[in-house]
Amino acid sequence: LGFGLLMFLPKIGFLTWEDTRNIPYEIIFLFGAGFSIAAAVSHSGLASDIASKLSFVSHLPLLGMFLVIALFVTFSTEVTSNTALTSIAIPIFYEFAQKMPQDQGTMLLMVATVAASYAFMLPIATPPNAIVMSSRIIRIREMATVGLKLNFIGVAVLTLVAYFLWGFMI
Repeated sequence: LGFGLLMFLPKIGFLTWEDTRNIPYEIIFLFGAGFSIAAAVSHSGLASDIASKLSFVSHLPLLGMFLVIALFVTFSTEVTSNTALTSIAIPIFYEFAQKMPQDQGTMLLMVATVAASYAFMLPIATPPNAIVMSSRIIRIREMATVGLKLNFIGVAVLTLVAYFLWGFMI
């Protein structure tokens, strides 16, 4: 707070009140809301409840587990912001990972985090997708078709890298 006030002092500051009109407050609120929701999910016990419902995934082989988590997160991030999704999903997967050996739990969290970046299909998924869509060069149908293929390629590569490469590194 102190630094924020110092930015506007005449002799020290480097911002003017007019500069505040150009600050994208919606981004700040998006991050704040995502972090608030994540804290609520963690502290309310909802993360533990959802993690217990994911117990069917724990019976899969590790490769299958990575595949299911990557698919779930990848296609969830198409309809919500990846920042909000990771803020909500990571506490849930953290609870789930607590029941696994440490290296496997770490890899599971890494898979979920990386998969949240695979939002290629819809303009609402990420701001870059919205910018591309607003150019009117690409239609939603084209974006969804190519994005679906990219999502499946990304999930396959991520699952294989996590299983075969990260296992040796962690």
